[in-house]
Amino acid sequence: EGTLIAQGPMSRDSNGIRAIDNVDHSRHVATLHDSFFHNGPHGRHMAMVFGMLGCNLLSVIKAFNYRGIPIPAVKRMIKGVCKGLDFLHRRCQIIHTDLKPEPWYSA
Repeated sequence: EGTLIAQGPMSRDSNGIRAIDNVDHSRHVATLHDSFFHNGPHGRHMAMVFGMLGCNLLSVIKAFNYRGIPIPAVKRMIKGVCKGLDFLHRRCQIIHTDLKPEPWYSA
């Protein structure tokens, strides 16, 4: 990483990266511990092993009888999702292509 040249959110380091872009949002992303392939009756599938996570978003939606989740809770969840996606994009060069309620987990 480069050395910070000036102070402030719009300052850049010696590599030209804005200071605000160096925020680490990795705690908003699940850690992949292992992966393997499984051959089953419907073909070969990759299985991924993650640490224990909270309940998924679909479970939360169901818990509120599909009538909506309170706005403060939605704001917290979406903020975490956005930070996780930002980390994947900026730091890992990964674009998440499976944005639906089932794979999202609340902390």
